[in-house]
Amino acid sequence: MGSNLGHESDSPKRDIVVCRILELWLGIGVKHVAFYRLWPGMTSLDLWLGIPDEHEELLSCGSGW
Repeated sequence: MGSNLGHESDSPKRDIVVCRILELWLGIGVKHVAFYRLWPGMTSLDLWLGIPDEHEELLSCGSGW
């Protein structure tokens, strides 16, 4: 039980590190960065960065609409 408490207290520090890494990677041009903890927010991140959805891109390329 004690090890779980220590793990929870490290979570905010780990989140800060992940955010800093994400900022650094985006600063050098990496568009798609997927971390397990950020996965639920990837759609929002993609929209914020202006990254098109692959399915939307495939449909719009040759559909002729």
